[in-house]
Amino acid sequence: MTVSAYLTRRQVRRWEFWSHWTGGLLYRLKGRQQKPIAIQRSLGLRRGLPRRLRFLSGSIAGTVGAGVFGDQRQEMEANGCFLVLAKKRTGNP
Repeated sequence: MTVSAYLTRRQVRRWEFWSHWTGGLLYRLKGRQQKPIAIQRSLGLRRGLPRRLRFLSGSIAGTVGAGVFGDQRQEMEANGCFLVLAKKRTGNP
């Protein structure tokens, strides 16, 4: 079994913050009738920013990731997401 960290706790907190303020905001604005992913799909947001707004993508990414890009901590307790690769055993142990 192999365990690899891929997001630090700071990165997970940042992800949750922006997720709440994007999908969560859409959910509340739509009267809590549809799931956020369904709203994003209906607006075409799952395919990326609309063409008219793509020039903003670099600035948006810089703002969203400020202070967390490149945060690569090796200590397991500093991380918030892990990828676990395991292989099913065949036969008797």
